[in-house]
Amino acid sequence: EMTSSLVGSEMCIRDSHNRIPLSYLKDTSNLREIVFKPYYGKYIMTFIIEDMVPPFYPDLPNMAGMDLGTDNIAAIACTDGSSVVYKGGAILSANQFFAKQKASAVSILTKGKKHRHASSAFLSNLSLKHDCFLKDQMHKLSTAIVRYCIAHRIGILVVGTNRLWKQHASMSKENNQKFVSLSLIHI
Repeated sequence: EMTSSLVGSEMCIRDSHNRIPLSYLKDTSNLREIVFKPYYGKYIMTFIIEDMVPPFYPDLPNMAGMDLGTDNIAAIACTDGSSVVYKGGAILSANQFFAKQKASAVSILTKGKKHRHASSAFLSNLSLKHDCFLKDQMHKLSTAIVRYCIAHRIGILVVGTNRLWKQHASMSKENNQKFVSLSLIHI
């Protein structure tokens, strides 16, 4: 169990000399929770921060709606009459390549065995590389979306999401496989 305490503008981890600076937090922010998640033999530390003052941007009068998909990973329509479509070809191609590589490796590892589950250093490295590529692509996409919103003075962006939308998707097998394998939460 890892415990920590806040000292001034730093978080100290008990029984360690490590300190994490928290000086970038605004005075109006409230640090609600710190979560550690395992990630390929390492840990990701996530800060959950609540900002007490909701943002208000009177100089950004426009609104936009964003729809997430597969071939077109995101489509945005704005009240100023503009729109943009972001293609998802690179991500879909990478997902397909990853699935083929993984299936090939699992097939070799489980040849002559009863169970079809396998683990190896190669599979772990393949998964890590794929995950890093997806995160990078999603961060680039989200950056492009933010830049679009700023350029078109969009103050409110509405994103269409539904609970369990991937579990209850009624589409063809091919499109469903593409949709379920996309990590849209990173946007």
